[in-house]
Amino acid sequence: MDYKGKIIIFEDINEDIYKIDRMLTYLRMTKTISEIAGIGFGSFSNDSCDLEWKDLLKSCIIERLQEFDFPILFDLPIGHISGNACIPLGYEATLNGDNGILSIDKPF
Repeated sequence: MDYKGKIIIFEDINEDIYKIDRMLTYLRMTKTISEIAGIGFGSFSNDSCDLEWKDLLKSCIIERLQEFDFPILFDLPIGHISGNACIPLGYEATLNGDNGILSIDKPF
């Protein structure tokens, strides 16, 4: 599959950090994400999750992806949380790392 120019979105709930680390390490090693346009992450935790866990997860993600030159957004309102947004496949989108905004534009 061609990932060039694509935005990748990850979401899960209360996943162990080592599993997310393993996934990101695998993607780095396969060079799958070397040409993507950006990457976004859902909240990965419910409201009861402590701040230390969230900080550790964010640090792990940043460390694993620091070699790449694409925007990374955190805490997108998607996934297994209340009030989650629908992210349609096959639409043009913009991931603005400066403003922290993912905008869905139009279908291809």
